Amino acid sequence: MKHWMQHLNRRNILLLLTFVAMFSLMVGCGNEATGPQAPVQEPVQEQVQEETAAQPQRIVSLVPSNTEILFALGLGDAVVGVSDYDNYPEAVQEKTKVGGREFNVEAILELQPDLVLAQASSALTSQDGLEQIRQAGIQVISIETAASFPEVYESIRQIAQVTGTEEAGEQLISEMQTEVDAILEKVADVKAAPSVWIEVSQDLYTAGKGTFMDEMLTMLHAKNIAGETEGWSQWNEEDVIAANPSVIMVTYADYVPEWDTQLLTRAGWEGVQAIAQKQIHALPSDETSRPGPRLVEGLRAMAQILYPDQFTE
Repeated sequence: MKHWMQHLNRRNILLLLTFVAMFSLMVGCGNEATGPQAPVQEPVQEQVQEETAAQPQRIVSLVPSNTEILFALGLGDAVVGVSDYDNYPEAVQEKTKVGGREFNVEAILELQPDLVLAQASSALTSQDGLEQIRQAGIQVISIETAASFPEVYESIRQIAQVTGTEEAGEQLISEMQTEVDAILEKVADVKAAPSVWIEVSQDLYTAGKGTFMDEMLTMLHAKNIAGETEGWSQWNEEDVIAANPSVIMVTYADYVPEWDTQLLTRAGWEGVQAIAQKQIHALPSDETSRPGPRLVEGLRAMAQILYPDQFTE
């Protein structure tokens, strides 16, 4: 009897312990399924709100395209430093210049920015300087180098996200896309396919595949005679003459006096169709090569050169 009672007690104790363990497990599972949801979500929401609210108040831009995007997003007042190459908009002339490809780290630190915008391609050659800026506790963001309209839209989104101006960024992209569509609609039914030689310097450097100028010509149903070459390349006169372009566009007209006279009187070029018919035109350089909002203006300028009858109003 005594032995049976001892056995019963041990069994009851084991049952009790089993019940307690099962109850604890059930409670634990219930908390995992429902309890942690609120405390996990709240910090995430707070973090997003803080990131959205914490817009940079002092920005240094190391490349002109990023600067133009910042101004287009309404952040011109927050820009305190720009590169030596910045020339648009006019307000950049009032900003502190911090150098060119080799930027001045000390000058940047003296401006006490809370954000420095670099470009991924140039950042590869300036890692040491950017790291010094990061070590000073300043946020450094390298924007991917855009080489097409869709990539420019993505650059705008990146900059808008880091500056808390997402709505303005989407609005800017929408406006650009609408303008591009309007330009392309005007030339949608053109029959002719002009052959074009784009001259970016008088020593016959031109724009090939992977450049905005080539992309624009393709969008406008024109043929870039250098379209099979990659990037920027130098041609010889014989090859250009043999290609016989019907239109010549130059991007250096603003700083080469009498560029048109020099071009029309080139020895050996008199048989080129564009020269014979005086189809030579000045093309805006920044608007057709700088990955920013003004690319739309470049596309329109090119379209007006190629199809003037479609843009008479």
